[in-house]
Amino acid sequence: MMKHGAMAVHLSRCHAGSEFGAWDVTMVFADWAAYGRTMDALLRDAEYQALFARVQRTATLTARSLHVGYDI
Repeated sequence: MMKHGAMAVHLSRCHAGSEFGAWDVTMVFADWAAYGRTMDALLRDAEYQALFARVQRTATLTARSLHVGYDI
């Protein structure tokens, strides 16, 4: 993901609450253009697609969300 433009990639596990046990993958981008380029590139990246397919065989995607942060 970072080789295609993400500034950071985080893998987290929820340890409390209604999402207990869930895994969360967070990608950070400099701007919307970088986000778009990365998403387009990941669709064409055979290695990423193979990894995503492998994960889908053992995990269930339960949600997707998009967060926009602002430095204040």
